[in-house]
Amino acid sequence: MNNYHLTLPGNLSAAFSCTIDFLDNADNALYLHAHIPGATLKKEEKKEAPQHLRLRHVPSENYALHGDYPNIELHAPNTPHLKRDSIHILYGMCRTAFLENGLYPVHAACVEKDRQGILIVGHSGAGKTTLAEELVAKHDFKLFSGNKTIVKLNESEMIASAGTKTITRIDRSLKRTYRAPLPEEVSNETDLNISDIFMVQVNDGISIHQKPHTRNALPLALPFFLDVIHQHTLIHNGESIYCGGTPNYATQALAHNLGHLAKKKVRIHRLSGSFQFMKDSIATTMSP
Repeated sequence: MNNYHLTLPGNLSAAFSCTIDFLDNADNALYLHAHIPGATLKKEEKKEAPQHLRLRHVPSENYALHGDYPNIELHAPNTPHLKRDSIHILYGMCRTAFLENGLYPVHAACVEKDRQGILIVGHSGAGKTTLAEELVAKHDFKLFSGNKTIVKLNESEMIASAGTKTITRIDRSLKRTYRAPLPEEVSNETDLNISDIFMVQVNDGISIHQKPHTRNALPLALPFFLDVIHQHTLIHNGESIYCGGTPNYATQALAHNLGHLAKKKVRIHRLSGSFQFMKDSIATTMSP
């Protein structure tokens, strides 16, 4: 059994025990860093301080979850599904902890140029990671986060503080691929001010670039900021399920602060079209 300590944004931490090697196996490390934003992983020492979260894998012939957040046991056999199930449960626990502590795990890539950050928000397959890579390769942006971005916000500013380190893409065969960004692709910023949010959807049939009114933009943006699509995690095709939570006060604070920001500080865009159209629209919007 491998015992790990994860350092997380917001001075949070997690203990994670699993039969899988996530340190010496590069593919497993890429997978973990593709799903848990801002995580730093190391082997857990015997005298580690108590952790905020704890997930423990118990080898078993059957699938089951035992315990309650923030202490969960995953009973499961050592199959290829274990990596996916354990990391997605761990992220579900982290997601709740982030929200409890005023951090929002936005389902978004984040790129930076001249110390200004933009969030490229969208569901899996919407084109956000491909757009981020194109902006980095052809328009001198730097990558801050590949797929999930931790932000904190109040009425006057939105700050990206961490993100996923792995770049994930869905290729034409619908297979998900993973890679580590090159050093020259990565932003050196730590706390990055967000000026624009682009909600994107690849669509070769129609091209749209709108700035919806705040009352229309908020219902579109809120689910991505709360990452509600990952609130619950199915274990091995429905053998069990981890049910995560969304604190009401986190949702209310998000709606209040995002509403103020959308009126004054942060521009929200709805963007749909080909990759070329969306890339050019973002690059033009962010030009001096």
